[in-house]
Amino acid sequence: MYPKQIAKEAGRAALSKKAEDMVVLNVKNITIITDYLVFLSGNSKTHIKAIAEAIEKRLKKVTSLHKEEKGKGWILLDYGSCVVNIFDTETRAFYQVENLWADAEKIPIF
Repeated sequence: MYPKQIAKEAGRAALSKKAEDMVVLNVKNITIITDYLVFLSGNSKTHIKAIAEAIEKRLKKVTSLHKEEKGKGWILLDYGSCVVNIFDTETRAFYQVENLWADAEKIPIF
């Protein structure tokens, strides 16, 4: 699967679990870390875990490099060419991580 497809499939899987405020960014011309970053929110710890599980299930044929629960309100899924950040609403508002990539192109998932 190509990097852009991974990002879009992750986004679609997240939406199937009612994820909110999704942003998909093309950062391949900005950083060497990854090609796409996906940011989205859930309403609770249980909700963000359900979103992460839906993404993992949808991308089960894609090699996952790393999964990390970064505190109670943030789960990171690293697929190499795409990194997915799932936040609870408060944690996302506090860190505002996607603002670090303000120059990146936003990608629609549909």
